[in-house]
Amino acid sequence: MSALNDNLNTSIEGYIRVYMGDALVWEGPNAVTATAPEIVTTTLGGVSNWLNNISPAASSVILAFGANHTVTFPATNQVRFTASFDGPSFNGTFDELKLSSLSLGDFSTKTGLSITKTASQIMYVQWDLTITVA
Repeated sequence: MSALNDNLNTSIEGYIRVYMGDALVWEGPNAVTATAPEIVTTTLGGVSNWLNNISPAASSVILAFGANHTVTFPATNQVRFTASFDGPSFNGTFDELKLSSLSLGDFSTKTGLSITKTASQIMYVQWDLTITVA
């Protein structure tokens, strides 16, 4: 490899939006975990460790796994994960959201939340990751 290819600087920035029905109830940036580089490198190498789960948690206990999980690409350097949580999926207050690979663990998390979902609400989570290579 040439020296140019050996010195790429990469960053991943995340941004989350949480909706109850059509109403935006929370949005903000998130942190990438220590597991993230392993998930990226094994996925680039063809191993099926892709990100396939969004889940809310309370005191680190998973409350539900997102349904209708979809992946779209709004820009060439961006991936958007979405999931929905219907009324019966869970109800209560969660303090954390996780974007995970079921085989390797958490890729990205957001802690310090205080969002309440009732059994009559449908919650949607949109999680964007933007990758910058310099």
